[in-house]
Amino acid sequence: MAKSSKHSGRLVVVLAALFMLAVLWAAATLGRLTQPLSPGSLARVLVAVPKGASASRIGSILVKSHVLRSREAFLVAIRLDGLRSPLKPGVYELSPAMSPRQILRTIESGRVAMNAVTFPEGFTIVQMADLLARRGMVDREQFLHLCREDGRSVTAPHGFVAPDDNLEGYLFPDTYRFGQHCEPRMIATEMLGEFETRVVRRHPEVADWREPMIVASLVEREARVPEDRPLIAGVIGNRLHKGMRLQIDATVEYALPAHKVRLTYADLQTDSPYNTYRHGGLPPTPICCPGLSCIEAALNPALSDYLFYVAGPGDRHIFTRSLAEHDAVRRKLREARGI
Repeated sequence: MAKSSKHSGRLVVVLAALFMLAVLWAAATLGRLTQPLSPGSLARVLVAVPKGASASRIGSILVKSHVLRSREAFLVAIRLDGLRSPLKPGVYELSPAMSPRQILRTIESGRVAMNAVTFPEGFTIVQMADLLARRGMVDREQFLHLCREDGRSVTAPHGFVAPDDNLEGYLFPDTYRFGQHCEPRMIATEMLGEFETRVVRRHPEVADWREPMIVASLVEREARVPEDRPLIAGVIGNRLHKGMRLQIDATVEYALPAHKVRLTYADLQTDSPYNTYRHGGLPPTPICCPGLSCIEAALNPALSDYLFYVAGPGDRHIFTRSLAEHDAVRRKLREARGI
C-alpha cells in the first residue's frame, strides 16, 4: 500500500507538471498569436480582401502580405473577439505593427484605404466614370446609370437635389479621397454635397439651378482664359434674349458618341436635342461639370451687346456685335493662317 501511494503521488506530480507545461505552452502560443508580427514597424501595406473570402482565406492573404505571422493568428483573433459584423471586401492599409485584433477590427469595420482622385473642371460624367473605373474605385456602368438616369435619388447632406435625373453639371470637380470598390451612391453623394457647400449654400438667392448650370457648362467648354468667361456668358444670354440659336460647337461634341477635335458639316446636322445648331434655346442639361469660376460667370455675365465670338490667335476670343463683323473677323483669321 505504501509503494502504491508513493507511485500515485509521483504520477499526480508528473501529471500536474505536464499540465502546467501545457498551460504555459498554450499561453506562450496564444501570446505569440495575439501579438503584432513586427512591433514598432513603420511599414504600411495595401492588402486586397476579395468579396466573399472566408476568414481562413483572408488569414492566408494577410500572411502572404507580411502583416501577420500565421493564418491561425487571424482565426484566434476571431475566436477571442467574435465577429460583430461580416468581414468587408476592399483594399486596406495595414501594418505588421498592428495586432491581429486590430487588423480584424479594421477589416470588420470596412475602413478601406483611401486614394486621392482629381476630377478636372469641365469633366463629363462619362469621363469621371472612366477615371474611377480605371482606378478600381467603382463599377463604371453602375455609376453611369445612377448619375445619368437616377440622379434625383441622390440627396446632398443639407437636402439639395439636382433639378434632373441627370447629374451632369452638379458633381463638383475637385480632389476627393475614395476607397477601392466604393458604392456609386456614396461617391455621387459626396460630390453633390461639395456642390451644395461650394455653390448652392453661397447663393441662397438662386431658386432654380438648371439654367445657370447649363450656361456655366457651356462657358466651361468654350472659354480658354478667365477674362473671356463673363463675356461668353453674356453672349449666350444676349442670343437667348433675341431668340437666336446658340450654335455652340461644344454642344454638338457632347451629342456625338466620341470626342472629335474638329467638327464636320455632317456633325452639325446631328439629330440631338443637345445640337444648338438645329435646336433653339439651351440644351436639356449641362454638358459637363463646370468649375467655380464658370459658375460665377454664368451668375454674373458681362453686360454687353456682343452676339458673336470666335477663337482668335492665342487663347483669347474675339467678340463682335453683328454677323457682318463676325464674318469679317473670320476672313481675317483665315487669311492670317493662310487658309
